[in-house]
Amino acid sequence: MNINDIDLNLLRILDAVHSERSVSRAALRLNLSQPRVSNALVSLRALLQDRLFVRKASGVAPTELMTVLAPRVREALTLLEDCLVQRFGFEPATARRTFRLHMSDSIEIIAIPPLRQRVEEMAPQVRLETAQLLADHIPQALQAGEIDFAIGSYGAMGDDIVREHLFNDAFVLLVECLHPMPDGASREALQQTHYVVVGESPDTEQLMADLGLSRQIRVRTSFYLSVPALLRGSGLAVWLPRSVAATFVALGEYRIVTPGTRQRAVAINVFRHPRAMLDPALEWMRQQILDTLRGPTEAR
Repeated sequence: MNINDIDLNLLRILDAVHSERSVSRAALRLNLSQPRVSNALVSLRALLQDRLFVRKASGVAPTELMTVLAPRVREALTLLEDCLVQRFGFEPATARRTFRLHMSDSIEIIAIPPLRQRVEEMAPQVRLETAQLLADHIPQALQAGEIDFAIGSYGAMGDDIVREHLFNDAFVLLVECLHPMPDGASREALQQTHYVVVGESPDTEQLMADLGLSRQIRVRTSFYLSVPALLRGSGLAVWLPRSVAATFVALGEYRIVTPGTRQRAVAINVFRHPRAMLDPALEWMRQQILDTLRGPTEAR
């Protein structure tokens, strides 16, 4: 195969289909028609002599060759994008760009609404996309340009990844408004209540173990959005970061209980690759994240 046979647009399509695991979502992301994306894949399959993707119920899955090619294609496109944006800069009002962020669903609940509003006011054609990766995959994804930023309560990710502190989020209890637990509840009062545990947070597990509450767990769920239904009429309580609990209080049926015991808090940080400092668009997006989530979130 001759490199002259490869059109740069074909590589962009290849990268998008791999990232989205869907031809239709890749077409939407690139603002192309689905037939055009499908035709591009036909051309790429002929050039590379491989199926590249196989159909699945939820979309497509990469072949072994595509799994090997994908990070190299993404790295090449990232290097090219870096060269271009350094040459031409970034104009938010007219820019058409997609920023990809990793965050857990709990962070997404508190971060995306205000961040989306801020970005839309300044850059109406810019898109935000979120993804959830395993923690040990985040540094590689940042380095490869698969994601632009990661936000969460992670520690250091190595010398190649820059970490900036956003805010500290103290754990509080969320209960129904009519729940008998008083604000400033004692350890003894806490031990008389049954609990929901959301997700797999070592901080929550340790907090409950320290207070002797592990045996009081009655429900475990993977999804924060199931919390209101689980609390309603059940007499259960749930430990949540204050910023997350505040979003449920806004629904009008729930209240926050700040326990009288020593509070545990998690540090929420934003992570990026040093390359982001050379990209005016990523530097602009970094500033929007800092301005949106520093201060106001912690003060809730």
